[in-house]
Order: sequence, then C-alpha cells, then structure tokens
Amino acid sequence: MKLKYLFILFLIPLFIGQSFGQDANQNPIITDRPSFGTGTAIVPLGALQLETGFQFTTLNSSIPGNVAPGLKFEIFNFNNTLLRYGISEKIELRFTQNVTKSRFRLDGQTTEANETMLSPTAIGTKINLVKDNDDLPDISFLANVGGQVFSDDGSGSYLDATILLSNTIFNDFGMDVNFGTAWLNGLSTLSYQYAFGLARSISDKLGFYIESYGILPEDARFEEHNINGGLNYLLNNTTQVDFYGGTGFSKFSPNIFIGFGFSKIFQ
Repeated sequence: MKLKYLFILFLIPLFIGQSFGQDANQNPIITDRPSFGTGTAIVPLGALQLETGFQFTTLNSSIPGNVAPGLKFEIFNFNNTLLRYGISEKIELRFTQNVTKSRFRLDGQTTEANETMLSPTAIGTKINLVKDNDDLPDISFLANVGGQVFSDDGSGSYLDATILLSNTIFNDFGMDVNFGTAWLNGLSTLSYQYAFGLARSISDKLGFYIESYGILPEDARFEEHNINGGLNYLLNNTTQVDFYGGTGFSKFSPNIFIGFGFSKIFQ
C-alpha cells in the first residue's frame, strides 16, 4: 500500500485547519455522513469540512462456483474520508479517499486475507440549484470522477451524477431523496442508485436518521437493497460524532454493516 499517500491524507486537514479561526457561535455543522444518501446543503464559502470514519461490513461470498456454504466476505473500511470546501455560496468542491482491508472467513477462521488498499480517489462537486423556495424542495446536483491516482485495488476509473432533493415534512422531519447514475469499472458498466431518508432532531445536540437505499447494476442479479439508521451528536457547533448500522434484504446486499465517524468544520 502507498503508505506515504495515506500519511499525507491524514496530515492535510490538520495543517490546513491551523489557518482557519474557530467560531463557537457559528451555525452548527451539517454533514453528508453517515448516511448513504447525500443532503443538499453546501459548506459555507471559505470553509473546509472533514468527514471521516470506520465501517465494518460482512456479506455472503459471491465467488462463482463457491462450494463452501457459510463462507463470508468481511470488509474493514478504516478511513472513509470526505473533504469538502466551499468555493461560493452555491458550490463546494469534494475529495474522497477510502482505506480498506478485506478477508474471507469460514467457521470462524480466516481462509484468505487481502492487503490494506487505497480505493479510487474521487474528486467532485456539489452545486445548489434551488434553496428556500416555498413551492419547491431544496435541490442540488452532485458529480464525482474517480480514478487510480492513489489507488491499489485496480477497479479503474468511474463517474457518477446524482440529483439531490431535501424538504421538511410532518412533525419537523427532514426528508432526503437521491436518484443517480454511475459508470464503473473504467466506465464500462452502468449502474443506478437511489436513497430515501428521514431525519429528525431529538435535542439541540442529538439527531437520528433512518434510510433505505439501493444500487441497481445492468445485471439485475447483483442488485442491492438496504436499510440503515444512526445517531449523530454535536460536541459543539464545529464538531460532530456519529454511529450507525444497517442490513440488506437482497441476495448481494451486506448481511450487516456498522460504523462510527467524526466530522469537523474549519471556518
């Protein structure tokens, strides 16, 4: 694994953060994690936001010709990092990088383990199209392009584009809806994705969400449909922690995934 790049990835937000003043009276941080879907909110102009966390996933192995019933595939995502920077009141730039390790398990024993890898680097943007319109939900557009800049997994380049909708509905629930398309594996395969989530504040510091989402590749045999939920807690207006978990209800969905994360805005 390219450890020097991993080291740099962790240090960049720390060095940049030293140049931003912290205002305890600013509006509370709004994050895109930990849900699969993405909200419409843009980070403020000139602000840098770090969102990172850990996730563990286990699923039934889908190796063609698998003759070992009970074989599981486990994935440890040690650092699913997203950096967001506001370049205007309506546009933010985004940088994504994941660090993962995987293994096969059978009857409590590891049968094969893969090296820790960097997954494809993604650079993207989120653009706010509609905000605070009484007749329409908030609407944003999200696009990312990924490749092998810091990657070890050989999955090739990809491109995605998603429409994001957010609105407030009954009893002060926030509703997020996403519809998107992705071109994967060196842009050779097409996939669609959706997400529908509800969120609500329990107190000034604690909130929760529940969400259904799915991935629909060209080959319908590999469809994923999942549900997850979690909690987020504000340590202060600039810092948030979260915890979440979920499961799938289709053949190629995860059996279970759990995770936790940390987010910080420098402004």
